[in-house]
Amino acid sequence: MGKKATLFNHGGEGSPRWQLVEEKGNHEDDPTVDSQRGVKDILLPGDQKLPPGYMGDEEPSHMTNWFECLRSRKQPNATVQNGFQHSVACMMARLVMAAPSPAAAAVR
Repeated sequence: MGKKATLFNHGGEGSPRWQLVEEKGNHEDDPTVDSQRGVKDILLPGDQKLPPGYMGDEEPSHMTNWFECLRSRKQPNATVQNGFQHSVACMMARLVMAAPSPAAAAVR
């Protein structure tokens, strides 16, 4: 999440589908803020079309890559470091969502 926009992965874990969503305020100040936000699909280098909307751990290409890497001892598409960074980002997002907002604190 940034001040100008948020990079959002809306395909679930493992999905390469990304969107850039403009920041236009918050729901406390304006309940219609979502309708004002610009949304842009992001294509990764080499992609000609949008990737699938959902790819989970059970996705055959994900499992195939994992087994091929076990056999060849090559690095998988997603490294342990990638998984660690993804987990840290999810934990940070959960903490932010659980934290009281300044607007809620002002009401108390």
